[in-house]
Amino acid sequence: MKRLRVLALGVLLAACSKKPVPAATGSPAVKYTPIEKNVLWVSEIPSHYKSANGYGLWSQIYSGLGSNGVGSDKDPAKSYDATLTVACSERICGKFDNGDDGWTFTLRFAVTPKGASAPTLDFTVEAGSLKMEYVSKKMPVRVVAMDHLMNDERTKLAPALIAAALGVKVAVPDVLKGCLKAATRETAVAALKAGGWAPASEAEKAAWAIGTGDKAAIAATGDAAVDAAMSVLSGSFPRSDDVALLAPVLAEVRTPRAGEAQAKVLTAMVDGKTLALAPGSLLLLVRALEHDGAADALPALEKITAGKASTFYDELKTQEVRDAATKTASAIRARTGGK
Repeated sequence: MKRLRVLALGVLLAACSKKPVPAATGSPAVKYTPIEKNVLWVSEIPSHYKSANGYGLWSQIYSGLGSNGVGSDKDPAKSYDATLTVACSERICGKFDNGDDGWTFTLRFAVTPKGASAPTLDFTVEAGSLKMEYVSKKMPVRVVAMDHLMNDERTKLAPALIAAALGVKVAVPDVLKGCLKAATRETAVAALKAGGWAPASEAEKAAWAIGTGDKAAIAATGDAAVDAAMSVLSGSFPRSDDVALLAPVLAEVRTPRAGEAQAKVLTAMVDGKTLALAPGSLLLLVRALEHDGAADALPALEKITAGKASTFYDELKTQEVRDAATKTASAIRARTGGK
């Protein structure tokens, strides 16, 4: 038990103290870089710090914060809790006297994003069968760089969004990426608004317009908005919530490039390459294609009319969508000479 206390305390202090703490025998090294007084930059926590489901440490923290509404609809002056469990293997941590071949940390974060002199993270830690509590010295967090632990587009944004939710200055391009992702846009937009940031370049204006859902701004940015919207559909199997977000975005822009993008998204829907969409998204796209759709949209429209589209979507089977597809296809043929 004594050895367990030493091991656990060594790891915890190494992660949280402003001064280097010699690691206890058998405990993992946690690398960090102090960038200024009272500020820690946790630049690397070894990749073996992962939960059972394989997600990295900070992506777990972000998920916990997000589920508690930090940076979105809850009172930002209050604190919210998030829990995280991280496992450490015998190879890294050594073997406990009681026979356990590793330990599990459960960290509880009380987060104060605003209303305090500095953002704070307070820790409650459980290690193995021993419970101990440790509260950090109100440690401000400036940057958390943990991209090597993230395993999808959403969680790659976690470090920037955690810091942003805490009211900490972050790299704007990273947060802007969150504005383009349905899963993170609320947190990203809230973070940028809280910092008083305003977009400057056309790309920034487009990402901001999409994130805030400002239809007039989306239309005004034109092809920049189309390019930003399509950037999230680079994979062969786009996330359904992203497609649902982008369908109305594409419907606001009236340019040839928008028509091509609309055709691509509609084809993905008709071929069943997304799982679910917000009600009305398909009809919105079909009607938008009537005005500026490209001939590339014709095969998808014909599948809808003939009842041969994917069975994923009930909306594809409705008479309203079929009639709209027939009308849109005729308009495209008349405008482009498509057959």
